[in-house]
Amino acid sequence: YHNGFALGQLGCQIFGFMGTLSGIGAGITNAAIAFDRY
Repeated sequence: YHNGFALGQLGCQIFGFMGTLSGIGAGITNAAIAFDRY
């Protein structure tokens, strides 16, 4: 824990970017399901 993120700065950015895409994808999926069931 003394050097910051385990994978370094680039790894941290990639991890955050993947998390953002995953969150957006989940939101779009939920919206599509809600629209389909409506």
